[in-house]
Amino acid sequence: MKAIKTFLFICILCCVGSLMAQTNSTNSWTLEQCIQYALEHNLTIKQAVLDVNNAEINLKQSKREYLPSVSAGASQSFSNGSVIDPITSDFVSRQVSSSSFDVNAGMTLFNGFKTQNQIKQNKLLTEQNKLNLEKVENNIRLAILEAYLQVMYAEEGITIAQNSLNSYEKQLEKSKGLFEAKSITLKDLTEVQSQVANAQYDLISTKKNKALQLLTLKQLLELPAESSFSVVNETQSFSLNNIAIPDKNLVYQYALQTLPEIKSGDLNIQVLEQTIKISKSSYYPSLSLSAGVGTGYTNSQTMIFKDQLTGNLNQRIGLSLSIPIYDRGTTKTSILRNRNQLEVAKIERTTLEKELYQKIETAWLNGTAALEQSQAALVSLNAARQVLEAAESNFQTGNLTATDLVIAQNAYVNAEIKFFQTKYMTILYIQILNYYQGKPIKF
Repeated sequence: MKAIKTFLFICILCCVGSLMAQTNSTNSWTLEQCIQYALEHNLTIKQAVLDVNNAEINLKQSKREYLPSVSAGASQSFSNGSVIDPITSDFVSRQVSSSSFDVNAGMTLFNGFKTQNQIKQNKLLTEQNKLNLEKVENNIRLAILEAYLQVMYAEEGITIAQNSLNSYEKQLEKSKGLFEAKSITLKDLTEVQSQVANAQYDLISTKKNKALQLLTLKQLLELPAESSFSVVNETQSFSLNNIAIPDKNLVYQYALQTLPEIKSGDLNIQVLEQTIKISKSSYYPSLSLSAGVGTGYTNSQTMIFKDQLTGNLNQRIGLSLSIPIYDRGTTKTSILRNRNQLEVAKIERTTLEKELYQKIETAWLNGTAALEQSQAALVSLNAARQVLEAAESNFQTGNLTATDLVIAQNAYVNAEIKFFQTKYMTILYIQILNYYQGKPIKF
């Protein structure tokens, strides 16, 4: 019995450990997981999806305009005194009870190609909304990438600050011994104590910065602010060696052909061209067809209800022609307004190309500069490390003041910050240029 209890206890511990591991795994997200979750839960994307749905609904409705409209009606009335029977049209002096039933249908035969052009326009608007959804998704991908890299950079800052604090604390312990041995002055000891306090302050600041960056990322993911959340640092395996900055002109030409915002600008011109055609339809006459069937019952007739419905049955069919003569310039004004909007759309389309080139040019310049700076920063970091190691050795032997040691330590920390800053800038702009080339955002 005791053995069974022991076995069950071990099983429970294993299950709990497994659940904890799963939980930790769930709470540590990769960049790809962040992007995928955002695409499924981000509110801006959900709104864009609804816009697509509404556009598809409008398209279906515009196609139904070719179909006839059908309606049915019924009425019941009572009359006293001298009245005209609504069914027989006879003049009677009695209480008249009458009922009527009818079914009517109507359809537009011609409306100046308005329906046809509305269908074309709604097809374009549907495609435009799909492109807008793609644009929003791409913007979310880039926003997630930037927020993710900011978190990674903040984590590097915490590591730098923690290592700096550990180094100063070690130096403080050694400095106390050196001070007791009268190898250094009180000023040197105080200087090191001051740097420990500064390092503690910097560590607190870097932790706060990471929390803020995580909050930004969680907001993009639509996660609750209080939720447990962390990200996997996939940039550690990223190497600055053998990185090639793509040709900016090739990137621009590819983006010009594939980006949804550029395609949407082209469609916007086509939409406004259809709007002008729709406005011109008001110059044309309209022709519609109507038909109906009806019957009725009245108590002034001797026929029974069933026979009256057959006997009083009537059918009707008709054509209606409407010819516009003068509308106070409303149609002309509408066409002129839409033509102006068309010219604005063409200007906006040209502006999109200019803005796209500027974005790519900026990303290329920043990426090129960041890569070169990161390579230089790495050389500076290695040199600063050697200087710091020599300074720490000389400080221990009393051949260097605490002030000079602090200078060497700060120089090394600054070199670390510059290196990681340029590293993450390089990663960011390389990924942006890859995005403009249609490549997925991943490490």
